[in-house]
Amino acid sequence: MEKPDVSVLRELTESAARKAQSIGAEVLASHAQDIDPVDPVDLFVAAESVTSDRWYWRCPDSGRSIVSLGILTGTTPPRNVRFQESGRNFSQTAGSATVKDDTGTDQYGPILHAGFSFDPRYTQDRLVWQGFPSTYLLTPRMTVVCDGDRCVLIQNTLASAAVQPDALIKAAEEFNSSLVDAVQPLSEHNLIIDEVEPDDTNASELRSFVRAVTRAESAVQRGEFDVLNIARRRKLTTGGLYRIRRAISYLAQGYPEDVLVAVGRHGSTFIGRSSGYLIQQDNQQIIAETRKGLTRRGDDSDLDSALAEQLLNTPEEVEHHELCVDHLYEAMDSTLANVEASDEPELRSTRHVHHLYSNVRGELEERQTIFDLLGALHPIVESSGMPVDEAFEFIHDREQVDRGWFSAPMGWIDLNGHSQTIVTESAAVVRAPVMQQQRAYIFSIGTVFSGSDPEDLIAMTDQEINEYRIALSQ
Repeated sequence: MEKPDVSVLRELTESAARKAQSIGAEVLASHAQDIDPVDPVDLFVAAESVTSDRWYWRCPDSGRSIVSLGILTGTTPPRNVRFQESGRNFSQTAGSATVKDDTGTDQYGPILHAGFSFDPRYTQDRLVWQGFPSTYLLTPRMTVVCDGDRCVLIQNTLASAAVQPDALIKAAEEFNSSLVDAVQPLSEHNLIIDEVEPDDTNASELRSFVRAVTRAESAVQRGEFDVLNIARRRKLTTGGLYRIRRAISYLAQGYPEDVLVAVGRHGSTFIGRSSGYLIQQDNQQIIAETRKGLTRRGDDSDLDSALAEQLLNTPEEVEHHELCVDHLYEAMDSTLANVEASDEPELRSTRHVHHLYSNVRGELEERQTIFDLLGALHPIVESSGMPVDEAFEFIHDREQVDRGWFSAPMGWIDLNGHSQTIVTESAAVVRAPVMQQQRAYIFSIGTVFSGSDPEDLIAMTDQEINEYRIALSQ
């Protein structure tokens, strides 16, 4: 990676400083320019030695990968107004920004990232989630966007009346130099990933999962819920070091149709994926997609067709899918304008599975942001259950797992009217080494219907967990 040019950014920062003096508030200055191709995952991993804040995003549907590095601002609003305040902070940033796009497209501007915890009332498990607050809205120092063969660098400064533009540009240049030095000879260690014998934590957490599933199944049987989604966590420990680049690459190759996200904060890394839920914004237009309900692909065409037909005619899968669509529609209808939903679920197929697919569309009204919708949607059926509010309370009282950022909204938003948001359906948190050991915590969700068998849910969540174990052992 070549050292980025900051000459245009300097001019923008000087202009932003004058605006900041005039309005009495900080002003974001941002410059986008084409650069030679870089590998976003390499950049994400290499930057760990340079900055405590790193975000990676890959969406196969759009063909776009994003990596954002460094921190200009990181806001953590109070939990009771976290979505509203995130929207207000974003609007304030967007309303005053000084932006120039030299790519010739007017499509590239500053990108902000947001992450939320599933239940901010839960006492944070600091062994797992320290550094991942209940709400976090990040304005990065730089972002690299890769659209196919094209790579665009977006550099940002935050001008104010209190800081001279020269000091901001000097800081940007120092950040750039450190990053270029870190990227050049990128190589991951070759230590053997030797998993240490698990302690009693996993046995205890498995018992807790089974208890929660049993109680959930009883509640569903009594008619209190249509469905409940119970999270499970497993702890891994190694005397070596988990190789984040290889883990992300393994998941990207194994799940080429899924959205992948990784967030590095203070020496720890969150890695998650989603195949079932994506909200996309194109100016005022919103489309929310759900792919809840799946079955494996067959080894031959006859079996494959039979499995697809079986999925379309499995009452539990279709009912759960329709509950997810209904919740999307109701939340969007209460927030957006001109809301429409798919008439019937479609069958969508990926390399490994068949999905049931539907979408709901709507329009943001004037002065609304995507955060207004996220506040209305959270928690979604896929992460909690139905009825949603009652399921959320059941999980809070019975689950005994701090989900943190797992199964909660996270994504990106730019100043050009675009955003993407997912809710992860499986994830791992790799914690910084302690006492010559490194820990990882893997999360998965079991869906409880009437008549669900805990042993079946253990087997299903084992499959998700083992996939991450393999990824981390690469």
